[in-house]
Amino acid sequence: MLNFFAFFLLTRSLGLQDFGIWIWAFSLIALLASCWSFGLQVWLSKASARAQGHWTHLGDILRKAFSLRLLALLVVGLGGGIWWLIIGPPDNLNADPGLLELTLVGLLIGFIFRTTSELFGATLRGHLITWPDGAALFTARLVFVVLLFWGDRHTGLSLTRVALFFAISEACAGMLNLIIFGSHFKSLKAKSNQEPPPKKYIWASFMKELSLYGGMLLASAFLFRVGMLYSGQSLSADQMGIFAVLHRLNEFSLFLPEALAAVLLPFWTRHDAHQSSPQVLRMAIIMMFTGGLMGAAAWVVGPWVLPHLFPNEAQNVAPWLWVLMPLFALQFSNQTLLAHMMAQNQEKRALVLLVLCGLVALGGMMLFAHHSLLHMIWVILGAEALFTMGGLMPQTEPHVSN
Repeated sequence: MLNFFAFFLLTRSLGLQDFGIWIWAFSLIALLASCWSFGLQVWLSKASARAQGHWTHLGDILRKAFSLRLLALLVVGLGGGIWWLIIGPPDNLNADPGLLELTLVGLLIGFIFRTTSELFGATLRGHLITWPDGAALFTARLVFVVLLFWGDRHTGLSLTRVALFFAISEACAGMLNLIIFGSHFKSLKAKSNQEPPPKKYIWASFMKELSLYGGMLLASAFLFRVGMLYSGQSLSADQMGIFAVLHRLNEFSLFLPEALAAVLLPFWTRHDAHQSSPQVLRMAIIMMFTGGLMGAAAWVVGPWVLPHLFPNEAQNVAPWLWVLMPLFALQFSNQTLLAHMMAQNQEKRALVLLVLCGLVALGGMMLFAHHSLLHMIWVILGAEALFTMGGLMPQTEPHVSN
């Protein structure tokens, strides 16, 4: 609900073109954040659970995690800065370069706070303390919406001001998670375990175990964000704004398949591929049908809602809402298939599929989607359909129970 309020305030205040620029900038920094995060949250949660009661071992894990995070952040920041100085923003972005740079800096600061907060949350999750992540997420969204509402009423919203509000909201959430982590610090340290501590991680094994999680996170983020990022290079300002609305609505809808996948994953983990394959096929079809229905509902209701979001540009967005039907259907199905591959220890297969589909999407856009929103949409739908077909193909590798 808070995400919808933020969406409403942003679209109404920024307008279609500036909203497109905002989502483009957000997607760029989110993809960079996937590079410097590189799956650390998933790895840290599991490593923290294995270190239960062994404070020295947990301290070594945290030092390695934060050291790698700092190094990755420096590399990504330096590389991104050099790329920006040499290449600069896409030609089709209708934005002042100085204001765009300030917007990106605000988003960068916000994502640094967010990803650091996630490390504290992951450590606590390993000790079965799961509520801080939810509290931090709610705090970030609430502060962001309150600041947007205040700015909309008093000073008006601009790209730089929205980025500042985003950084402040993520800083508040990060501080909350740090305080919660600090309050549990003594209790975590006080726990003792008479069993021998787990084997100490050396950097080689640490990076080997981390690389699979990081690769999947980066490939998944690239497949999801590549269309939005390429739109800044190939589409007009109005077309990029339309694509940004579709992209954001798609992102909102994913809470349902992701929540269902989290519930089903433990059940599929207990069965081998032959036992769970009929179940996942039925579930993928059900989720595809559900996604199509949700997209149809958005297509029907959209023309009544859009004038409240874009008073002057609603007629430009409404004809494109049909895209949500096949897009939701494929995304819902693919989230289910991805969860099944994770449950069956088929992470490498999932990684190959994600990389392949991401490259197909990028190549298709470069070849066929220049200056055409319709062609870009067909390329994205084709890449998602490719993942669906790959996920439904029979797998011959044996399942190793977790």
